[in-house]
Amino acid sequence: MAEDLRIVLLANAGSWVGFREIEERCSISSAGFRSRLSALVQEGCEFDEDESRGVRLKASPDLLMPSEVNESAAGLRTPFRVEHLASVESTSDEAWARFDTGAGEGTVVSADSQTAGRGRGGNRWHSSPCRGLWFSAILVPPSGPAGLSGITCLAGVAAARAIEDSCGIRARIKWPNDVWAGGRKICGILAETRSRGPSPWPVVLGFGINVNQAPGEFPAELAAVATSARIETGRMTGRTALLSAVLTRLDAWYGRFKDGGIGSIESEYSALSLMHGRAVRFAFGRETVQGTVVRVSCVEGIALSMPGGATRFFRAEHVSGVEFI
Repeated sequence: MAEDLRIVLLANAGSWVGFREIEERCSISSAGFRSRLSALVQEGCEFDEDESRGVRLKASPDLLMPSEVNESAAGLRTPFRVEHLASVESTSDEAWARFDTGAGEGTVVSADSQTAGRGRGGNRWHSSPCRGLWFSAILVPPSGPAGLSGITCLAGVAAARAIEDSCGIRARIKWPNDVWAGGRKICGILAETRSRGPSPWPVVLGFGINVNQAPGEFPAELAAVATSARIETGRMTGRTALLSAVLTRLDAWYGRFKDGGIGSIESEYSALSLMHGRAVRFAFGRETVQGTVVRVSCVEGIALSMPGGATRFFRAEHVSGVEFI
């Protein structure tokens, strides 16, 4: 199966890739190679080219540099340190495996691609190679399992603010764990915890952020519901800078949560909510619920005005399939 030239060059960033190897791996003609290389230059890639040695990728918005992220995170309160991998089944599974062998709070596992990335409710997350940010962070909050909803909320705030500030697009939180831009999903968040008795419970916080996918790069079943920073802005975004921005804001909001509890993030979460006044429908156990959102809270969940006039509250852990109607 032919490989994408972009992926081949990214996997060998900083090293020479011979023309014959490119021709064999990418099943590409000389004219096709020139056309594809020109398109990559338009995306912001920079290359060296040598008649005998081939092509060497020097820079690309799609290139993630963990050393630069770790350097920018050095002064943060949370000791974030990124371990970057080429491909994994799931960055969250990799983070749990590292926790089981002694990795502590602040360990971040990122990957250029995931083959079995997962979202809420067991849904698969489409992880385009080198086009998005696929990463999971280990946190050990003092609040235990009761604070899991707060962790999800602060993660949504951090991701929305980072996307907004770094990319210049309006990002808002779709309850309970998605970030939307332009009426479609740009980021998904999944917080998982494990029982440890009375000790602090670890949380693995997984992020999937669509960054540089172009129109037409999503599978057909996602094209109408997913977007990326590139689609919203018309330009490429550096993955390294965006990951640094997310971790910086995650550190700030996580610190506020540890110092002041869930109430300290409530107003910001509410301000960023996409839900206020919207008519929604979702599954609540075996019941299908429909109503208008009157309140969104990190503590209480979502409050709906029901067709008969009553107000009902629902917590995220009991709800699935939230959709606007």
